Amino acid sequence: MRAYKFLSGGRRAPITGFRWPESGWVEANGPLEHCRCGVHACRVEHLPHWIGPELWELELDGEVIEAADAVIASRGRLVRRVDEWSAGAAKDFAETCARRVNALASGAPSAAERAADAAVSAAQGWVSAAAYIAAVVAGEAGSESRRGAAYQHHFLAERARQARWLHDRLGLTDT
Repeated sequence: MRAYKFLSGGRRAPITGFRWPESGWVEANGPLEHCRCGVHACRVEHLPHWIGPELWELELDGEVIEAADAVIASRGRLVRRVDEWSAGAAKDFAETCARRVNALASGAPSAAERAADAAVSAAQGWVSAAAYIAAVVAGEAGSESRRGAAYQHHFLAERARQARWLHDRLGLTDT
């Protein structure tokens, strides 16, 4: 199965600090469990939740379980770095998110301050912050609230919009 993973520089996992080998398989050493054991990766739809400096395509093998924001496999290996992400697409994505916040905030005065926050985040290269702010403002603008089912619906719809941008711009597919 093809999947993706955002890593920090040097093929390092940002949460665990695990350094992925350049080649070869990484294997889980126990029963698969979300956030505990297994090779964690993303379908395209999950990517906006895990934005990072380097995007990698992975091959997963063996047992695979699904989680709300990830797929977890008994083994995986790096296939290739998606160089376009680091070579300009990340910056374009952040700027697109900041423009989206600006457009959404024009209809939600309570979110106007966050338009400036998203613009600063994009300009500073804080891609994940710009994307998160866009989802929060979409939730608030769509529901006129900062919580609840309607807020969550609009928040997740914005994350799906971001995933489509990544899919289209980077030509990503998962199978």
